[in-house]
Amino acid sequence: MSKKHFVLRSESTISNVKELFYSLSIPEAEFVYFLLLLVGASAFIIQLFYYLFFYIRLLFYKNNLHTTDSSEPVSVVISARNESKHLTENLSSILEQSKKNYQVVVVNDASTDFTGEVLAKYARQHEHLYVTHIPHDARFSHGKKLGVTVGIKAASNDLLLLTDADCQANKDWALSMQSKFDDNIQLVLGYGAYKRVPGLLNYFIRFDTFFIGLQYLSFALAKTPYMGVGRNLAYRRNFFFEKKGFAGFSQLLSGDDDLFVNKHATRKNTAIEISPESITYSEPKHKFSDWIHQKRRHSTTFKHYKTKHKLLLGGEMASRIVFYAIILAIINISQHLWMYAAGMLGFRFLMQAIILGKSSRRLNEKGLLFAWIFLDILIPLINFIILFLNIFAGKKKTWN
Repeated sequence: MSKKHFVLRSESTISNVKELFYSLSIPEAEFVYFLLLLVGASAFIIQLFYYLFFYIRLLFYKNNLHTTDSSEPVSVVISARNESKHLTENLSSILEQSKKNYQVVVVNDASTDFTGEVLAKYARQHEHLYVTHIPHDARFSHGKKLGVTVGIKAASNDLLLLTDADCQANKDWALSMQSKFDDNIQLVLGYGAYKRVPGLLNYFIRFDTFFIGLQYLSFALAKTPYMGVGRNLAYRRNFFFEKKGFAGFSQLLSGDDDLFVNKHATRKNTAIEISPESITYSEPKHKFSDWIHQKRRHSTTFKHYKTKHKLLLGGEMASRIVFYAIILAIINISQHLWMYAAGMLGFRFLMQAIILGKSSRRLNEKGLLFAWIFLDILIPLINFIILFLNIFAGKKKTWN
């Protein structure tokens, strides 16, 4: 088709749309709003795709009971830097699992506080705790991946469970995570929640964590695994070394969890575990600036994701921002089209209430039912600002 014919056909199409529009007795000034509504409707359809193809899967997922050999020994690996307070509060929950045959490996990663003393005390009381140290050296800076690698090398068992020093676990956590392994499964993605405490910031943190969890868990169910969280992750030691550990992104401060999964998880080798016993709970940030700081560090890994994952995740965030911006604008300024925009908004809210409400209960996230109406709009804007800051601002130089 020549350029001239293409222009003539486009003008004819626009003319036909205008004639249809005017036949509805809607003023000409509203035509721009009509075009905007079409864009908003496109964003609405994209949002429907994410909810009805991906997120709804968590509602119907059958979390089968333990079917594997629970006698296989397990090693829990924790890398801790200046975590004396959190280890004092949480390590007991890891050391007192109902599973009988397991080992806990804690790496004291160049700590300058009382982490070493706390670990020494626990080691005297629990013979299945193994402690190793990375000496502090002011001339040498490294990220968390070194500590995790040292811990994995020190582990005695092939099946590894990874968590953090600030995480508390149910006594059946190890058994629950172990239950999803078989001859084909090499990676198991768990859910790492944050404790519920008073305050508006806690709603931000817990909703953001819940929605991220909903995404990576439902994507994995759709045979498109793209990340996991180091607060609750499991894989085999042989698999880690077969894939050469963190090679390819070892220079990055973050990525010991999500980038490893993004690079090596496949539709056949990955499973999820979401039973209440499998969920870990971490200490949330208490200052908004600290939470933003944490999110900025975590988000630096996004640009290293596979292209298809960046497009899927970026498409969700972009379509959500476009949807809210256009639909809410039309509701407020259009005299004739607002009811169509309101209908789409209402349908999406109803769909969210069902899918997000039931999914949050499956992940034991309580008290978020009303928070999501506000935070569903705000969180994408915060993520967009963080992405902007990471591009134009300086890099964080430590992992803890």
